[in-house]
Amino acid sequence: MGIAEIGKEHVRVDVTRVSRGELERMLTKPARPSARLEAAIANRRQGRKKA
Repeated sequence: MGIAEIGKEHVRVDVTRVSRGELERMLTKPARPSARLEAAIANRRQGRKKA
């Protein structure tokens, strides 16, 4: 697991599912996260609420 800082929120990224190029784009561009990343973040947030 790697940790990428997006906005002010630290988001854990599953490196096995996100390619290195995607990770680098996320870290270098403040552009909108990809739909795949948004879904992963939403899933994590739901998981945190339940736990």
